[in-house]
Amino acid sequence: MPYIIKQYCLGDVKPGMKLGRDLLSAEAKVVLLSEHAVLTAALIRKIHEWGFSAIDILEEYGDELFLNLRNDQQYFIAEYLKLVDSIEDAFHKTRYLRQIPIEQINDLAEQTMNSLLSSTAVISFLHIINSKDDYTFRHSVNVAVIAGVIGKWLKWPEKSLHQLVLTGLLHDIGKAMIPVEILNKPEKLSQEEMDFMQHHTIMGYELVKGFNLVCEDVKLGILQHHERLDGSGYPEGLAESQIGQFGKIIAVADVYDAMTSNRVYRNSLSPLFVIQELFNDMFGKLDPSVCAVFISNIRESLVGTTVKLSNGSNAKILFLDRCRPIMPLVQTDDGVYIDLQENTDIEIVEIVF
Repeated sequence: MPYIIKQYCLGDVKPGMKLGRDLLSAEAKVVLLSEHAVLTAALIRKIHEWGFSAIDILEEYGDELFLNLRNDQQYFIAEYLKLVDSIEDAFHKTRYLRQIPIEQINDLAEQTMNSLLSSTAVISFLHIINSKDDYTFRHSVNVAVIAGVIGKWLKWPEKSLHQLVLTGLLHDIGKAMIPVEILNKPEKLSQEEMDFMQHHTIMGYELVKGFNLVCEDVKLGILQHHERLDGSGYPEGLAESQIGQFGKIIAVADVYDAMTSNRVYRNSLSPLFVIQELFNDMFGKLDPSVCAVFISNIRESLVGTTVKLSNGSNAKILFLDRCRPIMPLVQTDDGVYIDLQENTDIEIVEIVF
């Protein structure tokens, strides 16, 4: 029967539930309790004595729910592709009319809220449909979705979430004013081209600043999404206290999607590598509170994911260290546990979504 694995606080675990994954000692050397073990009241007490506050529980479900999960993915992809087409249309209108179809994009923000943010595995779905094609338009939708998810994790109210998603859709609208030959150039940009490309934040702000429909937080988010807390960003080299919260959230979403996306000049980078980079940058460049909630939730979503190792084995991720997520504890298909922090000659070469 199909199943999913969910983490439960130990206080919510009931006798009769099944353990979702092997329970390991603190050093990850000893299996204290094997996966699929049926939990009794005595076992739950013993788990508490071992010092666990939460464990993974196996939840079986019927064919109907399994089909619903598959349909959720198919629905997400269909709605996503429609939104990408609509954003492409909006970019073209902006390029040729020199004016943003703001009501159209505001409606797209509402559609994103209703159709994409309601899905249960949003970030995983984005990785599944990764493509080099139409990067600018896909990136706008991806950043809107990721920013919206971050806002939900931060428990922002619905109205603020809408504005945050709108910022994501609009954050690169200034690129509509950049010549296509620069925007889609597969080679490294010249310094002059790079300077012009970086001007997209100001051009985007200029395009939206006259619209009453767009609130000041959104306008500043567009302008500031490449600013960094240490003053190393652009266009103004702002300090942390000068950067708005929208800009800080869009910055994290922008970095994550840019690095995990296929580009014309390189393939996508592993989400594990990228969240390691976010962890490194959260102490100076990116907002630590935004990074912390994002990394925590992405780590949780990656537990149980299948990976390919450099030694040729397939394995599942069992545990991701908060400080070194790029080196998780994994279990191979033949049951061998490998701590990649200790076995540094083995690394993950691919995550299988």
